[in-house]
Amino acid sequence: MAVDSQREKLMEVMFEKFNVSAYSVAPSPVLSLYSSGRGSGIVVESGHSLTQTIIIYEGYFVPNSVLQADVGGANVTEMLSMVCPQHSLDDCNNLKECYASCQQSQSTSKEVTLPDGKTLELSKSELTSCTEGMFDFALYQEFEHASLQEMIYKSIMTADMENRKDLFANIILSGGNTLIEGFRDMLKKKFAELAQPRHKKVVFKIVAPPERKYSPWIGGSILASLGAFQQKFITKEMYEEQGPKIIHEVCKNFSNI
Repeated sequence: MAVDSQREKLMEVMFEKFNVSAYSVAPSPVLSLYSSGRGSGIVVESGHSLTQTIIIYEGYFVPNSVLQADVGGANVTEMLSMVCPQHSLDDCNNLKECYASCQQSQSTSKEVTLPDGKTLELSKSELTSCTEGMFDFALYQEFEHASLQEMIYKSIMTADMENRKDLFANIILSGGNTLIEGFRDMLKKKFAELAQPRHKKVVFKIVAPPERKYSPWIGGSILASLGAFQQKFITKEMYEEQGPKIIHEVCKNFSNI
């Protein structure tokens, strides 16, 4: 979570170094949701080293719904390096980004090509076992939450009863780690196994925008163009008059995550 001093420093850099005319801030999950064309839903954000689930309602995140786990793409790379100790960490990271998969396959091996042109033959199990920890955090030595599907379910259960049905149908993926082949389908399968017995008549929908690696950037451009958002901008004149602490007043409803 960003602390107040970090938010103030970032705004100071934007005004003092980059000389922007106006500045504002919003949590990346809110921006990711906007990029999907929605104002409400639950965002599942998984990047390099952090995975989090957050409910957004009419453009504002619900603080008691936020769950975080220190797992992400770095763990997938590390796990791949453990099953492929003959390859460097950089090679394993490249392999992960290009070939790691959550899908089971009938084939027993796959020939892969590294950026330097080297070709390797890896077993399909090596390329799939490294991703299994996203659905069983104990494999990544993370024990605060059992799995990603459990985090999503726990977050949804913090919502009012009448809102849960809509949340089940608006689970939005964001972040580069969710781009792993088969990630959405495996998450849907695991989530249904967890939630379906308790919610037999509920429809589960996991939305995976193809550009989700850049969802916060896309959502930011959308949000900045909305007329209602203009009051959240801090102008350079306001900054010069009141200093960096103005960000906590103007953007208080967009407290960062």
